[in-house]
Amino acid sequence: TTACAGSVIQLGGAPTGPPGAGYSWSPITGIDDPNSANPFATLSTSQNWVVQVTDSSGCASMDSVTVTVLQAPPLDAGADTLICPGDSVQLQATGTGTFIWSPASGLSDPSIAAPLASPSQTTLYTVQLDDGNGCPALDSLLVTVAPPVQAEAGSDVAICQGDTLTLQASGGGTYAWSPAIFVSDPSAPDPLAFPQDTTTFIVTVTSAFGCVGSDSVRIEVTPPPFAGLDGSLTLCGDDQAVDLNGLLGGGQDPGGSWTDPDGAAHGNVFDPQLDPGGAYIHVVPGAGACPDDTATVLVNVLAPSVDAGPDLTLCQGDTVQLSGSGAGALIWSPALGLSDPNVPDPLAFASVPTTYLLQATDTNGCTAADSMLLTVVVPPLADAGEDQTVCAGTSALLGGSPTGPPGSAFQWSPASDLDDPASGTPTATPPTTTWYSVLVTDADGCFTQDSVLVSVLQAPALDAGPDTAVCAGGSVQLGAVGTGTFLWDPATGLDDPASATPLATPVNTTTYLVTLTDTAGCSNTDQVTVTVLELPVAMAGEDLWVCPGSGVALSASGGTSYSWSPATSLDDPFSATPLATPAVTTTYVVTVTETAGCADQASQTVTVSDDPPVDAGPDQTICAGESVFIGGSPSGLPGSSFSWSPAIGLDDPSLANPLASPSADQLYTLTVSNDTCTSSDQMLVLLSGNAEAGFSVRLEPGCDGLRAFFTDLSTGAVSYLWDFGDGTTSTLPSPQHVLPYGTPVTVVLQVTDANGCTGTATQLLAPGTYDDLVGYTVPNVFTPNGDGYNDVFTLDTDAFLGPCTDLFIYNRWGQKIFESLGNNITWDGTTFAGEPCVPGTYFYLFNVNGMTFEGSVLLNR
Repeated sequence: TTACAGSVIQLGGAPTGPPGAGYSWSPITGIDDPNSANPFATLSTSQNWVVQVTDSSGCASMDSVTVTVLQAPPLDAGADTLICPGDSVQLQATGTGTFIWSPASGLSDPSIAAPLASPSQTTLYTVQLDDGNGCPALDSLLVTVAPPVQAEAGSDVAICQGDTLTLQASGGGTYAWSPAIFVSDPSAPDPLAFPQDTTTFIVTVTSAFGCVGSDSVRIEVTPPPFAGLDGSLTLCGDDQAVDLNGLLGGGQDPGGSWTDPDGAAHGNVFDPQLDPGGAYIHVVPGAGACPDDTATVLVNVLAPSVDAGPDLTLCQGDTVQLSGSGAGALIWSPALGLSDPNVPDPLAFASVPTTYLLQATDTNGCTAADSMLLTVVVPPLADAGEDQTVCAGTSALLGGSPTGPPGSAFQWSPASDLDDPASGTPTATPPTTTWYSVLVTDADGCFTQDSVLVSVLQAPALDAGPDTAVCAGGSVQLGAVGTGTFLWDPATGLDDPASATPLATPVNTTTYLVTLTDTAGCSNTDQVTVTVLELPVAMAGEDLWVCPGSGVALSASGGTSYSWSPATSLDDPFSATPLATPAVTTTYVVTVTETAGCADQASQTVTVSDDPPVDAGPDQTICAGESVFIGGSPSGLPGSSFSWSPAIGLDDPSLANPLASPSADQLYTLTVSNDTCTSSDQMLVLLSGNAEAGFSVRLEPGCDGLRAFFTDLSTGAVSYLWDFGDGTTSTLPSPQHVLPYGTPVTVVLQVTDANGCTGTATQLLAPGTYDDLVGYTVPNVFTPNGDGYNDVFTLDTDAFLGPCTDLFIYNRWGQKIFESLGNNITWDGTTFAGEPCVPGTYFYLFNVNGMTFEGSVLLNR
């Protein structure tokens, strides 16, 4: 067989040998597997291959095949080349035979040896040469398309004629600007350009590959404006107006405007009588990129300085000096009323308001003038008021109505004893008769003066008398000495506050102020203090009792001396503790006196009787096992002896108030002995049966714990106090409470009956855990067909677990089709959408307060 050099062929027959035979090819050069029945051979030269086939019995045979290799014709596609974008290149392949180029795109003729190539991008061209022997030759060349040149000359711009700007080109490689006459360096990317007219510059950019690109930029050139040449002007302040345009040189462009030295707009006419000197600027606006142009005329106005001074005010009849100033020769007008009209500061003595003009003339003959107003003012009218007479220590209001015109200033003298010497109407309080003078100055500085006499009358002589004292509830005669009418204050406690000697009966210590007024209306005051002395508090002892013929000691306190009455049957009526031996019951009154002589009384009664006082106290009711003190308050007189009977349950039957602890109802008798007399009294101690406490409890599981329902089983109870062992309590008869799961608690009930007696009951509650206590029953089939029987699927569990029980229903593919969260833990056989579920087996999951129950239920209809 024949094949092309470099190709791969498969040797062997179809088949090469029987099944299960072994193979051995030789030579092995160029064969991928010499032991294969059909190996692959890579051909370079002609070759004869021999194969030996050995069957399973060990028998062998041989065969051979000769492969003749044909060579491809010689071919050269040419050298790789580079072109610029949009250019073409002539390809040139050498060889004999038929040519085919690929890819054909961009080629003038892909079937010739030298086609014209115009690729838009870098391309690898492959050429195939066939000489007719069936073994074509291949070769290739790369045509590289250089990157395009991105020439950029910049944005169009405007300049003013005579200006220079920098051009700015980009794109890489070398640059060439045209026209080159108006650029500093036509081969630079950023030359200076200085065109005199509007010009379009073109830049040509050549890349490193020899490719060319170009761009242009337009420079708009505008002629600059001309405002003229600067000028100047010097003139007097009273000269005629001047046209400023005529002062500029060079012939300015039309359309300009003027501004004054302050920058404000101004016309082209300058008037020295109205306008100030300074720089006046002529502005001609620029066009395009050219700025405005300006020219300045400097104006100097020659005017001598002159100042007539400030306006002045002259009080009628006075003289004032003017204060003018200026350069050159000065003259005042009118000259009437001036001491010298040719000096800057003459004296003026005008009698009427006058405007004075001061004119100055300098060496250039220029004049200037200024004026001032001299106002002549009539002096103000002063009125110190009418003469007055006042009492010593009182005040007088000075001044007239008015003292002076509005806006005037006042100065009174002497200033002592005046509240405000600068007031128009000060208050004067002179100690003696005094002349007061007031100086009134108006707003113009003119002043006049007036005076007033204030005569002072002395107060009448007065003495209220010495301070004194009086016992509480008593009276004292006051006595004031003086001539005139009297008035006491306060009037409370006085019988006649207008008397010189009233009778005073004060309740508390009081200072009385007396005012004496004489016939001239002047008054004087003095005071006297009446101290009210507290009465002693008389204290007599408790009422006493004696047997007939016996004596007893009285007692009193609270003072320094004592006096008892009646004095009969007393051993010493002036003793604080006399011995009394009355024959009959007698009330003794004691008068107690302290060192100041104030007294108080108290009394003490002595009862004479064969029966001494006795009080066994009220009947008492106590709870069983309790104790109570018995007896009166007191049970008898001090010094008596006491005896209780029977002594059963008493801690000490000889006490006035023993502690009684009877075990049953008990009647006690108290006998009191005093001297030779005795008396008795009785009281009853009753025992009350205690209330009996008792209760039962029912426990039910709940979401928040174990719910305990307590039932009261007590007897005789009127109030309740439950202690649940966890720090909480209740006063209800049969309360409810939530207990923790699995935690033992001791519950205590204390009850109280109507007599305050108590009883107690205690139970230890040991509830199980949540898992121990929660049970449930779940049906395995239900029939939601609407017949009222077994229509819903639900969990039968404790009633108080409903709020924390959730139900989830799944189909046999594990998809949740229904859920019910809390309280309503039933399923009616429908989906979330309310669609009836098809009969079959469904799977449920109940979550009961964290405990999970799972299973299946059969739905039948």
